[in-house]
This record gives sequence, C-alpha cells and structure tokens, in this order.
Amino acid sequence: MKSFCAIAAALILASCVQTNSIPLAANVSQITASAPPACNQISAQNVAIKRAAAETIRRGFDYFLVAAADASDSVRVIGNTPITSNTQGQVSVFGNTAYAQSSTTYGGGYPIFSGTRDFSLVIYMFRDGEPATANAINARSFLGEDWEELAQKENFAC
Repeated sequence: MKSFCAIAAALILASCVQTNSIPLAANVSQITASAPPACNQISAQNVAIKRAAAETIRRGFDYFLVAAADASDSVRVIGNTPITSNTQGQVSVFGNTAYAQSSTTYGGGYPIFSGTRDFSLVIYMFRDGEPATANAINARSFLGEDWEELAQKENFAC
C-alpha cells in the first residue's frame, strides 16, 4: 500500500503541464505544451491555448490568431510495479488436534508509464484596432476574470 501511495503522490506532483514560448518574429510566437502521462492530449491542447493567451498579453498585444497546430504522443508502458504477496496464518489447537488457516493477498503489478503528450501552436498576435483582430481571439476575454493572474503563469495544471 505504501508503494501505491508513493506512486499516486508522484503522479499528482507531476500533473503540471510544462509550457514554453519561442518568439519567431515581433508578433509571432511558437507555444509548446508537454503533458505527463497522467494527462490526456486535450489537456496539453487546453494548456497550450491558455499559454498563447497569456503570452499575447505579456508581449503587449491584445488578440491572437492560431496559424498552425501540431500534436504528438510518446506515452507508453515501460514496465509494471513488482507484485507482492502477504500471507497471514492462524493456528488453533484443540486437544491433540491443530487447525491451521491462512490467507494470501497480492498487490502491485500496476503499469509504469513514460513519455509525454505534446501540443504546439504558432500564433500571430495583434493590438487592438488592427484589421486582423476581427477574426482573432481576445486574449483577456479568453482567460476570463482572472486574466491578470493567469497572464503571469508559466505552467498550468492539466
């Protein structure tokens, strides 16, 4: 049970999606999100689009437009946790006769996952009043009421 709790704790701590932003031009960035195996591909996609909105605000723009998107998934099972057994017994003696009773419980054998679920976006960013904003996403509206706090975040949970 202790090893299961340790594995569960490790998964919870690793549930943060790592993001990165690479400026490609004055108003163009590539956003990448890399999610641990505990998250799904949609989580990586959602975090990437949030990071795109945050990056837009951080760079002094108001709107963004997704120009390209790409996804990859390298998650695989690399092994299993050890299978353990625990046998408990009880012996009762009545006169010259001994009675034995035992039970065995097994645990472990849980899969161990490795790899990441990745999502990448190329975004164009615009300031309020530029003609392209008619088809673009308003970064502040996309992030919602907490946009100021969210705009400062580097990584988001899946």
